[in-house]
Amino acid sequence: MFAAQKSPVVAVARKKLDAGGLSAEVAGRFVTLICEKGDADDLAFVYAKFVAAKDVSPQLKASALDGLLAAAITRKLQPEGDVAAIADLIRPDAPDENAKLQMTATRLAGLWKVKAASQKLLELATANGTPADMRRAAVDGLVALGDADAANAFEQLAANNRPIGQRALGIAATAAVDLDRAARLAPPVLADWQQDDDLGPMVSAFLDRRNGAEKLAAAVAANPPQADAAKRALQYVYSVGQGNSPLAHALSNAAGLGEDPKPPTPEEFKQLIAGVAAHGDPHRGEAVFRRADLNCMKCHALNKAGGDIGPELAAIGTISPIDYLLTSVLDPDQAIKEVYQTRIFATVDGELLQGIVLKRGGGIVEIKEASGAIRKLAEADIDMEKEGKSLMPKGLVKFMTRQDLLDLVRFLSELGKPGDFALPTTPAIARWRVLKRSPDELQTAAPDAATFERELQQAPEEAWFAAYARASAELPLDECARRTRQNVLYLYGEVDVTAAGTIELVPNAAGGLDAWVDGRKADIDGTIDVESAPGRRRVVFRVDLATFPSKNLKVEVRKPAGSAAEFTCVGGP
Repeated sequence: MFAAQKSPVVAVARKKLDAGGLSAEVAGRFVTLICEKGDADDLAFVYAKFVAAKDVSPQLKASALDGLLAAAITRKLQPEGDVAAIADLIRPDAPDENAKLQMTATRLAGLWKVKAASQKLLELATANGTPADMRRAAVDGLVALGDADAANAFEQLAANNRPIGQRALGIAATAAVDLDRAARLAPPVLADWQQDDDLGPMVSAFLDRRNGAEKLAAAVAANPPQADAAKRALQYVYSVGQGNSPLAHALSNAAGLGEDPKPPTPEEFKQLIAGVAAHGDPHRGEAVFRRADLNCMKCHALNKAGGDIGPELAAIGTISPIDYLLTSVLDPDQAIKEVYQTRIFATVDGELLQGIVLKRGGGIVEIKEASGAIRKLAEADIDMEKEGKSLMPKGLVKFMTRQDLLDLVRFLSELGKPGDFALPTTPAIARWRVLKRSPDELQTAAPDAATFERELQQAPEEAWFAAYARASAELPLDECARRTRQNVLYLYGEVDVTAAGTIELVPNAAGGLDAWVDGRKADIDGTIDVESAPGRRRVVFRVDLATFPSKNLKVEVRKPAGSAAEFTCVGGP
């Protein structure tokens, strides 16, 4: 543990908070400042006043817990004195109540080594009814706590009678405490994999540990999984920039894909460039770009919608020649720009991380991983650091035919140029969230106010999946329906209003469409007029695919004549 020097600004912040009379937002900023710059005594002040105390607003308590969690992770600092009361915030009997507070409390209980929380964390980790995010937080807490019973709980989660998601989480947790044991447990999960199961957390747990990729690779080689499961796991390995790892080679063999193709000779490269212009189809190329197995939009955005790990691509065709684009796909390490150069870190706890360094200072290194997650490392925890390679997966052509490659590069080369792939002239919602599964009652009719509040407004973040519009700002509804397996879709986009005034939402069709703005039903008469104060507006749509007259949804956002409104459509991952 190490503490920051006494800071005069922290003393001022404490006095302001003691005096009271502050809004929750302002008080939260002071709490965050104390947690960032204060010592253990200052953190004890925050803990006593805003966590252990009973009459604290949920918003302020959340600010305090988030700040204390950041201090524990990045500065290895916790409040002085007894912090056992953190366990009182954990409710295995009511995991949905103040879920975010409970999740942060479970992680803090582990990091602070609060033994009194051990049984509650075990219950949350293993109970059948625990929500997925809460279970993950409980497992994280148990890993940090180092409880003697934790390993048995993790193996219980990994048992064959559990759903794949729980089994994968149990193995991921086991990897943090016993890598060999985790590697033995992994092959049966790969053997039982089904199409909708997410193997990412389990695979990531091995990639994030020293020698983890080698351990799982050996287990895969000894017990090869079904080809489709191996391919799905391999796609994840590539998506996080680990295409050259031993695990990638083992999974490639299990999937029947063999080794990565050899790089083209200079003559073959010239032939590919000529083939892009002569035979590449940009419309087919956009379909390749959007394929789930290639994960391009996990790292790259079009019109600000998509990942923010790699460069925005909406105008890439106007600034990059075909040979550069082709090289970027075939061998990203050759085309990497300095701003996207990665670093690899190994911690004293055996954790392995790779990402782009965002900033250093104050004993902290902040990096962005290939998943998009922002991680903060205490410099004191770094055992080894070295230069890494591009986060863009090398070897993606393994999943493409030659024609796929020509089409993809042709698509990239057309982005931003006049024509079908030009930059939009009118702002439009391009980043969407789609409800994974709606109840039958929402399929048969639009919800009333109470049902909307319960099923949509209060739906947790994990109930939605991300969907992104094409370069034309049109969202392909069939892609969404394939994932939901329902004929009525619920989805939302967001608009940040920075100056008050009227904005117009203009969908490309109205039949079969219902809309709500910030939870209130809206009339659709060609446009949806919204008189908005500054803030973020959420627009929910119900799309009945049987009656909506288009295969795509496009919603432009306009500023009518005379309006003083200023706004941006929310983008990002």
